Amino acid sequence: MAKRIVNKAERNAERYDAKETGYRLFEDSQNGKTFDRLMPLIVSEQNIILAYRNICKNSGSKTPGTDGKTIVAIQSLPIESVIKTVRNKLNYYQPKKVRRVEIPKDNGKTRPLGIPTVTSYCTPPNDV
Repeated sequence: MAKRIVNKAERNAERYDAKETGYRLFEDSQNGKTFDRLMPLIVSEQNIILAYRNICKNSGSKTPGTDGKTIVAIQSLPIESVIKTVRNKLNYYQPKKVRRVEIPKDNGKTRPLGIPTVTSYCTPPNDV
């Protein structure tokens, strides 16, 4: 039997046990289950590292967002610092503007592409 070729993102998902979680959530959703309290999954160390690895390998990560930064700006940081920063940012997340670019298609039309910022610089609410 030939070995199945998988892309790097899929291989990383297997490495960080994210694939099984994704499959379980998908199956549950197909059975009508609704979800709440997903934040622990989102801010788990494995999920943050998986997202970081996938972003670093993405060729689009070299394109600056609206903040002018690329993934290179955070690659020199220790992974523990990245995890801590991501977790802290999610506590007070405020979406930032997305840079919109029109990408030409073969048929002469264009399609929109949104380029987000690498990090979201926001401050906690005054009442915290």
